[in-house]
Amino acid sequence: MSIKHKIIGKINGVIRRTRWFNEEMFPDCRKFWEYNKFNTDVINLGSTSGCHAFDYEGLPICGGNFALRHNPLSGDLAILKNYFGYLNSTNSHVIITLCAFSSLAGSYDFMEDRFYTLIYPSTIPYFSYRRQQQIKQCAARPIRLFPLWSVMSEIKSLLVKGKQSEKTEEEMIQDADRWIHAWKHEFALNDFSQPLSLLNLDGLKDASSILNEMLSFCKERNIKPVLVLPPMYHTLASKFDKNARKVLLDDLLETLDDKSVKFLNYMDDSRFSHDITLFQDSFLLNKKGAKKFTKIVLHDIGLIQ
Repeated sequence: MSIKHKIIGKINGVIRRTRWFNEEMFPDCRKFWEYNKFNTDVINLGSTSGCHAFDYEGLPICGGNFALRHNPLSGDLAILKNYFGYLNSTNSHVIITLCAFSSLAGSYDFMEDRFYTLIYPSTIPYFSYRRQQQIKQCAARPIRLFPLWSVMSEIKSLLVKGKQSEKTEEEMIQDADRWIHAWKHEFALNDFSQPLSLLNLDGLKDASSILNEMLSFCKERNIKPVLVLPPMYHTLASKFDKNARKVLLDDLLETLDDKSVKFLNYMDDSRFSHDITLFQDSFLLNKKGAKKFTKIVLHDIGLIQ
């Protein structure tokens, strides 16, 4: 290998450790690329809240956080079908992490580019071989796409790493307003007392179909599925009134074919809802909160004492 190729290889290695590569190009992918723990006792699926809700480090069981940020239920199903082989064949659990709007985000028209590095081509809708090769090249040789302007943001992220300050109560109120505004904008919602739009009804139908398929997939392989809704800080949980909870949660759960599936709702759990030290914002737990929550969930499903 020439000196030039060695230098390029070193640079590619450095870029693969940057925030740009791991947070923007391939968010949450590295844990899948590196996962090699067979006979895993429990995995959790989910979207952004699931990513931040579970931490199995230091626990007396083998667990894996298989959640992906900004991931619809169809993405969860794809991950489950591609990675269930890591699970213990005799007594394993799959935690399907729901968020308040999972019922309206059943599936997207396409899967993000990162899925080309995570799952089999046959499980990617509208699979493109050309796109697959482009994404693989990006993952292997990111120097080709790394933006020079990103250098400053990389330096800034290194300087502030681990220095995130705890939010105040006032900031949590403002943060809750931002989350609700963003969700209502994303799903074109104004008032939960009004009937859902045809688009959102289709989303609910998709979510129901996908969730039932996930549950059936687990049961056919003697995997125990559990539905879990992580806690929110009270400033955000209080935004979901009775009408909102019916539309976003109850209506979805009523469509389950198997009513015996356990649903653990921690949305207003008093062990979390007023403890600001457990949250990074009004929606997402921090590392301390994730460790506490993981222990509680595993105890509640009988995996640890």
